[in-house]
Amino acid sequence: FRNNGILGIALLLVSVLGFFQTEAQTGQATRIWALTTGGSWATASNWSPSGVPQAGDNVVINGITGTASIKDIPTISLTNLTLLGNCTLDAATKGNTITVNGTMTVSSGITVLADKFELGFIIAAAGIANIDGTLNMTTNGPGGIFTNNGRVNLGSSAFIGGNGSFVLGNNATLAIASAAGIMATGTTGNIRTSTRTFNANANYIYNGTVAQSTGDALPATFSGSLTIDNPTTVTLSAARTFSSGTLNLLRGQFVAGSLLTLGNSVSSANVSINRRGGSMSGTPQSSNWYNIVYN
Repeated sequence: FRNNGILGIALLLVSVLGFFQTEAQTGQATRIWALTTGGSWATASNWSPSGVPQAGDNVVINGITGTASIKDIPTISLTNLTLLGNCTLDAATKGNTITVNGTMTVSSGITVLADKFELGFIIAAAGIANIDGTLNMTTNGPGGIFTNNGRVNLGSSAFIGGNGSFVLGNNATLAIASAAGIMATGTTGNIRTSTRTFNANANYIYNGTVAQSTGDALPATFSGSLTIDNPTTVTLSAARTFSSGTLNLLRGQFVAGSLLTLGNSVSSANVSINRRGGSMSGTPQSSNWYNIVYN
């Protein structure tokens, strides 16, 4: 036993050093696209510092000249994805997705085209997407799916469009700044994809800086939350029913008219108007129960 002690210590040191070396190799890195032209995502020298992005990394892409694209994008889970300039992104195979667990950024004034092989994006439950430019889920053929399971903040002139789909998941949050709100069809509002799914149990925030309409895509029967955080007005576009959930009044005026039905038939109501600021005009319909909370 005494003779093997030194060997045991040596093996322990090798094991510990190996652990730290592995941690260093797999730790989060930031990879910046090193070209002003397109190229392969899978080529190490196309990134700075050199190396192909790995799961958990941060990826930054600046502008790419012309119509050249970044090709061969795999299915990958990143911490942050920052898009600072016009770019075209192509999947390696059909249906590949980029999952963002931290923050996805699409800068103001730029256009990002997820073009070939139906590249999709997933905002994880703890993730945030700040979209101030244009994100097109291809304009040629079927597009990919943009799935929001976390929070997406959309600027007043920003939109997610193209031939693909937008899916707002259960309990996810969509912050809407467009004057037109969100529409079920057409090319106005913050969401303009060919197919659009808005979950009734999601959280909708209207936080524009000019007068807004909710748009006709707000679910007809509601069980999530609707937040009015616009210093001017937000007008309800069509009849809507809150069977459960919360209406939060933070700033400005919510113009509901006679289009809002609140409450349910039991006295232990699970529908609330929470007012911290601003006001609401109109008369809630029905004689059901609901709560009013002032903060």
